[in-house]
Order: sequence, then structure tokens, then C-alpha cells
Amino acid sequence: MNMMFALLDPHPSIPESIVYMLTGFILVVGVLAILSAITSFVGLFFIIKEKAKSTQKEVKAEVKSDAPKSVASSAKSEDAVITAVISAAVFAVLEGNYNILSIDALPSNKDWALEGRKAIFRSHLLKTK
Repeated sequence: MNMMFALLDPHPSIPESIVYMLTGFILVVGVLAILSAITSFVGLFFIIKEKAKSTQKEVKAEVKSDAPKSVASSAKSEDAVITAVISAAVFAVLEGNYNILSIDALPSNKDWALEGRKAIFRSHLLKTK
């Protein structure tokens, strides 16, 4: 490496400086173009894989609703809608059938500092004598 610097003129002229800068610029742009081509190729591989996966598996979704039609049960129907949305999100993200055991509502007081302290206390082990 030191030998290469020994070959360079310590006081290059303006045309030599321009040649050095253009050579460095072309080198950097070339390396970036190669990296871009590699990442595009890898992305193309995943796109082809995803298309093959989506053609193999057809998604069937059946909505079975036992929710009553009355206006008085609007809270239950809202809960059913929330459950359906969460179930659809789990199905879409995890790509499979899963059982949702429980869905807990957020506290109505929204005292997040208190909820954080509760979580910390729940994580501690109880000392037994």
C-alpha cells in the first residue's frame, strides 16, 4: 500500500487531481451498482418464492356469525368484530390456523405508569418461607 502512495506525485497538477477524483468516483459508483444488482437479484428470488407459495395455497375464509341481530347487543357485536379482525390479522401474519385463547381489553383508565408497575411486580418471583 505504501508503495502505491510512493508512485503518486506529492504535488499533482489540476488534470492529475481530476483524474484521481474521477477514478475514485467511478470505483465507488461501480461497487454500489454491483451491490444494488446483488440485492435486486436476492429480492427477485424472494418475489418468485412468494408467488409460488401464493399459487400453491388458496385461502378459504368462512365467516360464521352467531351474533344476535338486535340493537341491544351492539356491545357483543363490536366484540365479535374485534375478535374477527384480530383473528384475520393472526391468520394473515402467521400464515396458518391458530387458536386464540384470550383477548384482553386495555384498561379503561389508561394509567400506563400503573400498568408498568403491575407488570414489573408480576414478573418478580414470590418468596415462600
